[in-house]
Amino acid sequence: MKSHRILFVFTSLILILEIGYVEAEEFPVLKGQYLGQKPPGVEPKMFAPGFISTGLSEAVCCFSPDGKEVYWNIAYSMKKDAKSFIVYSRIENGQWSRPEFVSFTNMVYIYVYPFLSYDGKELYFISNEPTGSEDLKDEYNIWVVRRKGDKWGVPVVLPYPVNGRGITSGPSVTTSGVLYYTLITEKEQAIYRSRYVDGIYSEPERLPDAVNSTDNQFDGVIAPDESYMLLPVYNRSDSYGAVDLYVT
Repeated sequence: MKSHRILFVFTSLILILEIGYVEAEEFPVLKGQYLGQKPPGVEPKMFAPGFISTGLSEAVCCFSPDGKEVYWNIAYSMKKDAKSFIVYSRIENGQWSRPEFVSFTNMVYIYVYPFLSYDGKELYFISNEPTGSEDLKDEYNIWVVRRKGDKWGVPVVLPYPVNGRGITSGPSVTTSGVLYYTLITEKEQAIYRSRYVDGIYSEPERLPDAVNSTDNQFDGVIAPDESYMLLPVYNRSDSYGAVDLYVT
């Protein structure tokens, strides 16, 4: 019964995204900052139910600097057919628009982990779309797409040495252009960073053991000024469960 419900929700979402099938009174009308959601207290609350939180697998919600756009990841897996794509909504005529696919998303490849730069001009993400490069043969790589007016341009894959050394994940970029990301190898999942200077990415640096405290931490989010990072860590000795969020 649950699988039928998930299929119905997903089918409904596709209809919303592709042809706007749902009547206006059936779709949440949201206004105000952060989709008009009441700020939570000390207890976590589901975010924007029926709009962002739909019963599918949503993740990595990020807002533009002016708070007028939101991007997030939706994934589903049925009968070994995994799909994941990036959708967005923006304030139009005083209310949040119905979710739409970003222009470069399709239903052929997987698109995950959107990160909107702190100036709102670049959107980083992970995809298994073929790169066309002999140096970048790993299944998942970091890509970036830049704004062209009020639209997004054509995504480009980040070059070696950022990609090309293993599976990459969880991009996060400071205001000064330092890229933080997860590098996944047979040995570990660790957080690295690379500086972008004069159009070239520097040799990636593995962060110290204060950050990479186990063999499995991933997808951290760096503060704009690099003063702190939030990151999930698996199986630390002080963990409350399998994976916990930490700050460093």
